[in-house]
Amino acid sequence: MNRKGGDSGGPWDDDDWDEGDPFDADPEDLLEDLQEAIVRPSESFLAARPAKKSFLASSLFALAAAVSSVVAWNSNSFKAAWIGNPEKIFSGDEWWRLLTSILLHRDIKHLLSNLLFLVPFGGLLTNYFGWAAFPITGLALGIATQYLSLKTYPQSATLLGASGLLYVLFGMWLALYFRAETRLRWTNRLLRVTGFALIMFIPSEFQPDVSYRTHAIGLALGMASGIFWPLKKTGFEAKGKHG
Repeated sequence: MNRKGGDSGGPWDDDDWDEGDPFDADPEDLLEDLQEAIVRPSESFLAARPAKKSFLASSLFALAAAVSSVVAWNSNSFKAAWIGNPEKIFSGDEWWRLLTSILLHRDIKHLLSNLLFLVPFGGLLTNYFGWAAFPITGLALGIATQYLSLKTYPQSATLLGASGLLYVLFGMWLALYFRAETRLRWTNRLLRVTGFALIMFIPSEFQPDVSYRTHAIGLALGMASGIFWPLKKTGFEAKGKHG
């Protein structure tokens, strides 16, 4: 409360204070004053332009996925040796399939629909949060997603594609963006994250050959990782390198 000027009385003289009961103040006015008092940064480190080389790892992964898929489209034996299958993995100890099955894709549409988002989101995670975010943690959680998903399927089922990994990256980025973009109020960040989720995660039509449970597992693992990720400038942006 503001003090009035006075020429008599002690420091607690009633004449020295504004009139009115402070408990009668409008809650909306108090909330507005509180929000104005919060000093927010003019920009966060996420506003910095990504370095070009931060997209190297995701681009190399995309190239490996493209080459592997093309070979598999022309060689049934190659596809059979790399595709994800519970019986081959858990009974036959062919654990490499947890990784190789991420590289294989059903057709060109399946391949491009995954790589179109995997390259930029993988690169953004590398740039702002370091190689530990992608490819290291991202790929590790992608493999874990394949493992958990295949555990829920019959022995004869098959699984291929990088959509589980892609949803890991989605989850990591959304959680990290919400935590790191402190120049915006949390309500604005929540609206942006929710809007992205509604657009990207709700399918326009149900496709029986799509493993939606793999998407859900990947998203959950990615978000959990992003929630507990230590927020430090560990990427290329932290080193002041921009491309």
